[in-house]
Amino acid sequence: MLCSDEEKKSTGSGNMYDWSFVPALAARNIALGMPAAQSSTDPHWPGSADLAVDGNRNGYYDESDPACFHTKSEWNPWWYVDLGFSQRIGQVVMFNRMDHTWQRLDGFNVYVGDDETVEKNPVCVANQPVHTMEVSYTVSCYGLMGRYVGILLPKKEVFNLCEVEVYEARERTNLALGQPAEQSGTMYGAIAGRAVDGNRDGNFYQESCTHTAWQDSNWWRVDLGASYIVDEVVVFNRQDCCSTRLDNFVVYVGSDPVVTLNSPCEPEQRVTTNQAGYPVQCRGLRGRYVGIHLPVYGTLALCEVEVFGGGLFELLSAPLWLLQSWTHCLIIYASLSM
Repeated sequence: MLCSDEEKKSTGSGNMYDWSFVPALAARNIALGMPAAQSSTDPHWPGSADLAVDGNRNGYYDESDPACFHTKSEWNPWWYVDLGFSQRIGQVVMFNRMDHTWQRLDGFNVYVGDDETVEKNPVCVANQPVHTMEVSYTVSCYGLMGRYVGILLPKKEVFNLCEVEVYEARERTNLALGQPAEQSGTMYGAIAGRAVDGNRDGNFYQESCTHTAWQDSNWWRVDLGASYIVDEVVVFNRQDCCSTRLDNFVVYVGSDPVVTLNSPCEPEQRVTTNQAGYPVQCRGLRGRYVGIHLPVYGTLALCEVEVFGGGLFELLSAPLWLLQSWTHCLIIYASLSM
């Protein structure tokens, strides 16, 4: 049965059915039991780095039997796990302390790469806010390659986490790749198609990003060629400079080529840090056109836009054996979740 991410089938028409939207029953935490290190250890408050990869998600710190790692109070404390070899990272899930110290995690950065020095690796996410006490925080790294997954607090603080789980990137079909794209205007030859060429490079001068004129209400859109259910749109911003120019962008999905006449996925997105990718959840909106609108005066620059979904309307044309297999997987998943 097709209950694994890696197992796919193609039909006689040549269409590839992507199963990434089906929950992975065999998803494996590749950080579990792997070597880990941290910036310091407080002799008065024990808690070694390996406690974050021991499989115990208990969020309550007890110095007599700690379940969480614990550094000294210091500038830029860090933690990392060594996965043994370079792997493509999909998600990192961090389990925070559930007592009065949960706010220490506020502003964390996640890095993935092949350097043991955490901050020398590419940034997965930066300055992530932690304003409420949540059991866990999940960040997406969009297939960044690396042997080391590191977390750093860019401030003076004690650093604690009770568990860190790392999951490999699952292959998904980018519906926007290579599809026709247009935008409200073009400067410097930075055409709309650069955002669907498969190149996520955030350096504009590598000819990998779009660029509109400076004006009010800039927009960009891609024509998927057919109507799809859209689950998520990931927008990759410039990394060389000017990242905040994207602040307040809105993603729309629908059947109208006029971007703002379609349904918005989420409210205006805040862009306050030099983060590479911004995932926007569209929660099953259906449409042929995916557009991005900047409702302020400025210029719109996009280094890549990836669209994920397909779902029901793609499966309706699938052969019976494929639909039966998909249903079988969902039934198993539901029974395991009860």
